[in-house]
Amino acid sequence: MRTIIVSSRKGGVGKTTLAVNLAAAYAQGARTLIIDLDVQGDASSWFGIEESGEQLADALAGRRGLAAAIRTTAFGVDVAPGGEALGYRPAAVGTDALRVALGTIRDRHYGYVIIDCPPALNRLVLAGWRAAPDGLVLIPVDGPPALRAVQRLRAAWHDAGLDASRLRGVLTRFDRRRLLDRALEAETESLMPGGLVHARIRESVIVSESAGWKRPLLTHAPLHPLTQDIRSLAQEVADAF
Repeated sequence: MRTIIVSSRKGGVGKTTLAVNLAAAYAQGARTLIIDLDVQGDASSWFGIEESGEQLADALAGRRGLAAAIRTTAFGVDVAPGGEALGYRPAAVGTDALRVALGTIRDRHYGYVIIDCPPALNRLVLAGWRAAPDGLVLIPVDGPPALRAVQRLRAAWHDAGLDASRLRGVLTRFDRRRLLDRALEAETESLMPGGLVHARIRESVIVSESAGWKRPLLTHAPLHPLTQDIRSLAQEVADAF
């Protein structure tokens, strides 16, 4: 089971866009699960699932197995929906809660598990980070504030005693024609030597359209250039395991 954690200390950087559409890409060839740890439940909503996240919250609190929280979608992706219930009982979520919960579904033989973390630093995020010691962590970067958030995330990652070689930066909403984006690319490469993926995720209104129609990009716009960016990222990340 390959685990990919998508995390950022800053919201609005394309985190859920990466999580949802990577899951859809991997589901074309392997059994794939996305775990939505965000109280807003945006990743779940993108797949057409509107729930409170109560069953996932119960699984993280050890009250039930993770299987009870998993829903099957028409897109070949299984989803453990998030929602407001994840914010009601944060004290009940231990830092190893998700790793333990994943152990209860080993018999499902998922090829990929994608974990969409909330834009924060709390028990849910720490549980996501610690879910798989050999997993990769994708950190979206779409501007200078997001780059500063990367620095704070790396500091927190170090304080948690985790392996920094697992971190990978992903430039999102990227346009090489913009001087700021080229400068950001150079700064990110300097901050994360060897940790910046080659794929660039461009900016497009197709993202909001895809989310609005509750269809991943690979279904909504399979030939769109942004969808090709996602496919390139999916292959690069898969090759990194």
